[in-house]
This record gives sequence, C-alpha cells and structure tokens, in this order.
Amino acid sequence: MKPTTMVMALVLVCALTLAAFVPLAGARLSTPATPGSAGGALQGSVASGLPSIVTQLSPILVGPLSPIQGVYDSTNGHVYVTDSNSPYFSSLEGVTSINGTNWEKTFPDCAGQYNGPEYAAYDPANNDLYVSCIYPGNVAVVNPSTGAVVTTVTVGSSPGALAYDPASRDVYVSNYASNTVSVISSTTNAVVATITAGQAPSWITYSPANKDVYVIDSSYPYGITVINGVTNVLVTTIQAQAGSAAYDPANQDVYASVTMYVSGTQTPFAYAIGTSNQIVAKIQLSGSSFPAAGYDGSFAYDTSNSNLFVATDPGTTGPNVVSEISSSTNSVVATVNIPAYCKGGGCYDISYLAYNTANQDIYVSGPGQYVYIVSSSASLVQTIPLAIIQSSSTSNFPTAEVFDPANSEVYVLCSNYAYMIIPLS
Repeated sequence: MKPTTMVMALVLVCALTLAAFVPLAGARLSTPATPGSAGGALQGSVASGLPSIVTQLSPILVGPLSPIQGVYDSTNGHVYVTDSNSPYFSSLEGVTSINGTNWEKTFPDCAGQYNGPEYAAYDPANNDLYVSCIYPGNVAVVNPSTGAVVTTVTVGSSPGALAYDPASRDVYVSNYASNTVSVISSTTNAVVATITAGQAPSWITYSPANKDVYVIDSSYPYGITVINGVTNVLVTTIQAQAGSAAYDPANQDVYASVTMYVSGTQTPFAYAIGTSNQIVAKIQLSGSSFPAAGYDGSFAYDTSNSNLFVATDPGTTGPNVVSEISSSTNSVVATVNIPAYCKGGGCYDISYLAYNTANQDIYVSGPGQYVYIVSSSASLVQTIPLAIIQSSSTSNFPTAEVFDPANSEVYVLCSNYAYMIIPLS
C-alpha cells in the first residue's frame, strides 16, 4: 500500500469533513505538548552523543488544498508552494507564498475545477513563476510580487514537471498525455518548440555541463529522452525504465533512478549518464524499487562531500534504505536503514529527500508520519515524529520538502485530508 500524492477528485463527504477540520488558509496551529517537547518545538529522538537537535515549529495551514512542490525564490527569500487536488475548493487552488515561517498569501493561477497547479519553476531572470495547470493544458506565468497571472501559455495535454534552462532562458514542460515537451521562451512567454518525447513524459532535469535536457518517459517502452537545449531537437533516447533524475555538478553526470530485473527479481539501480549521453556506470542499490512519488525527491545532492543520496523501497518487508553514492567512484559508499512503517496490511514508501546546506544533513520524509535526519556520513541521527498529523484523525503524510536558505529551515509538505506545511529548524 502506498500513500497517494495526487488525488484527482474528492467525494463530497470528504470535502465537508475536510472543511470542518482545516482552518482558514494561513492559520497557525500550536504543536501539542508531549514528553520531551517544549511548547511547539518537538525534539524527537536523537542519536547519543549528538548535541544539535532539529526542532519542529508550529505548522502553517494552507487550507483545504494539497501541497505538491516547493520552490525557493532567491530574489525575495520566499518559498512558493503549489496547492492542488481540490475540485470542490477550486477558487482556493493556487500558489501559497511563505515568508520565513509565516503564511503570506495564496493567489490563484490555474482557473477552473480539476485544473490545479502541479509543478512550478522559478526564473531568476524575470522573477516570474511558471506553473503547470493540468487541464486544459496551460502554463500560468505568475508575478509572485503581485500574485497576478502575467499570461497563460497553451502547451500540450496534462502538463507536469518543468525545468529552467539558464543559458537560453527557456522553460521546458513535460506534457504527460500528449507525449511531448513544450519549450517556452521566458523572454517572450511563447512556445518556441514542441518536441516529441516517449510515452508519458514526467520528470525533467537540465544539465548545465552539456546544456541538454533529460526527460523521463514513465510508460512502456520507457526511456530517457535527451533534448539539445541549444537547438531544441531530439538528441537520443536512452533505454531505461527510469523514475527521476538529478544532476551532479562535481562530475557533471546525470543520475537516473532505474528499475531493472536481475535473475527475474526487480532491482533498483542508479545510472550515471555522462556528458556524451552514454551510460558510464550502473550502480546497483538495495531494496526492490524506488518510491512511487519520488520524482525530484528521489535524489539529494550533498554539497559538503559532492555525493548523492538516493532512497529505495524495500517492497513488502524490511526497512527502507538511503544509499550514498560517491560521485568520484560511482559506487555506493554507505547505506542507512530507515525503519519500516507498515499499516493496514501494507508498508509505506519514503516520500522525499532534501538537503540542508546549513547543517549538511539529509532530511528524509516518511515512511509514515515521520521525518528522519541522516548525516552526510550516512548515519541516522534523529527521528522526528510529526505529532500534529499523528494526533489528528486523518490519513495525513509528508509528500515533499523544500529548503529555505534564508532561514535555514526545511519545510515539510503534508497532504491527504489535512493540508499543512511543517517548518523544521
């Protein structure tokens, strides 16, 4: 059993229950005091001999919505969170602005029911946010300073993940249902190219080393579509059943989470793809698969040692595993087990990995209603119970994270019937 991160429709009875449970957008809740806590700051369990403690601040409630992705704006130091998946509250769907640990405002961007925002990309050149709207197939260009939609760009069907190319100032959008990638010029806010991808393109990663764009094709026959970011033409397709990808600035490789079958057994690998778009290493990982909701959260890059951390799912039994990959040797140098969270006859996945540059730790959301802190040496140093969602009667789980370098806090996005953002300091 795996927690659903995208709920396309809610029955009315759930919507009414939700409305009764969740206060108005922007409200703050005090975390219930528990043994070992002080007011709204939960310490959780800490490995012996470690003086620093990550504390859990009061949650920021964003209303009856479902936070999906967080984007940091380096210009004003704000974090923007896309809120979606609530057709009965379509007037509230939009982007929530967070200033420090305070809710600031939620402004609409995708008009109409079932048109909720999915993902966003920030353009530091024009300071606009590009937000993908599922139906009928638009990208809303939002001025975060005013909350106004500058324009709406028509792209393909069911647009999802976006990637920004700082060299060309183009924004790449994967169109899941039309098997294409739209290229939007951020200088004109017009589509300048439409490229045929594989089946059901999902996640997109940009490599500044070769200026190529890597698009994960998430349905059979699978593959990684590589697009030249200068000419916007298809370069090649790498045959792999991949789920997500991340760029490593140390060795300039792109790493993809790939599922293979070894002797008939489903096995997770990390493929290292060089700048010539050849697979330079196939790194076998522990576990049986990757988190279903991983996308950009399957990997976390550690700037302190230039290594990558990747999460894998154990399958039906056993712990989840976070593996540390050396970018110099393309091998697993350490692993840490994350306790299994099993309930109702099934076990939950890890939801997301995020790196905190301030304390150089990896924040692991899930499985279950916990956040686990892993050090850069791949040891589990702290377990943080998300008490506010544990104490509720809802099935609420962390789904994503975003790091705010302005205040060195990690925001944990929680959804599924009680929508909130929990800052960790």
